[in-house]
Amino acid sequence: MRTIHSPACENLIREWNSEPHDSVEYRLAGYVYDHSDTEIRDELLTIFDEDPPDCAAVAAARKLWPLLVFGDPIHEPADLLDELDELIRDFGNLHLRATALAAKYRTLEPWSNRWNRYPHPDPTFGHLNIAWAVRELEGFASGAVGSYLRDRLTDARGHAAEIRDYSAEVES
Repeated sequence: MRTIHSPACENLIREWNSEPHDSVEYRLAGYVYDHSDTEIRDELLTIFDEDPPDCAAVAAARKLWPLLVFGDPIHEPADLLDELDELIRDFGNLHLRATALAAKYRTLEPWSNRWNRYPHPDPTFGHLNIAWAVRELEGFASGAVGSYLRDRLTDARGHAAEIRDYSAEVES
């Protein structure tokens, strides 16, 4: 039974059918002609795994691989959308965690002299390090609220939400 392939795959099959009969391309074209894309994919994976990377079979398989149309996508859009929602939640939680951590560092201020190292060739002062750590954490937290990165995630979510499988709607 004849299998329908993508137009690009059909063109490659026609091209390979004009190759010499003992060539890898000609034999692969004969196999492709009679098998589904899923069966071809399995055969190509075997070639990739078992043949040397620089052989003619692997070179032909590399040409054929991107032209195959597989029946099912590798990932479901709904699952990817859930993962994107989780990423957005994690980003929001990062803001909250940074704010909480800044507050915890601020509680160290009464004991700041405990972390002083003076006199020393490279002196450090606990109160300055605490203040700077708090300032940077609070700066990150305030920037994370309306940040460019958050906007990019929100935009990505808007586009991702539009990815749907309409074939189910057509069938019903």
